[in-house]
Amino acid sequence: MSAPEDKASGKSWDGALDAQHAFGDLDGRRPALLGVADAFDDGHAYRSELSARVDEPVLSDDPILRHDLRLPWDPGPAVTCWTSAHADLHRANVTAPLKVLDWEGWGRAPEGFDGATLYAYSLLQPDAAARVRDAFPILGSPAGLAAEATVCAQLLQTVARGDNLVLEDQLRNWAEEPRHR
Repeated sequence: MSAPEDKASGKSWDGALDAQHAFGDLDGRRPALLGVADAFDDGHAYRSELSARVDEPVLSDDPILRHDLRLPWDPGPAVTCWTSAHADLHRANVTAPLKVLDWEGWGRAPEGFDGATLYAYSLLQPDAAARVRDAFPILGSPAGLAAEATVCAQLLQTVARGDNLVLEDQLRNWAEEPRHR
């Protein structure tokens, strides 16, 4: 791929590399990224990526599914309960005495989403992170897996954009937990 040098970042540019760091090959369900090479010339950036070869054909030639594939069900993390969520719960949005601020992003999310968000932003303080896990027992349970995986992936995308860099190592370590459950 190529882009102007000042635009060579973000989800499209770093997504495959971030996914490799966060998820590996998902026990053979994701082609491993074997190498990345970047080059810069005259204000443009170029990236080539080498992934493991996939011999199996794709399920459809078109993103729009035009016929029933009659495939066996292979579920991802199940969302057992959708619930209302603040969707940006961290201590910069909470006062003492308790008031929760910044509600423009609220909506429905997998149960445990707010707890997973608060946990993620607490990762630099292990005692505080442990208290969040205690307060939100859904974290670490099968029912909370979808929320944890979603929050972790979302925050790793912010790292790819240059935000929350201080959390990168802790987020990558946390990403290993849902992968092995």
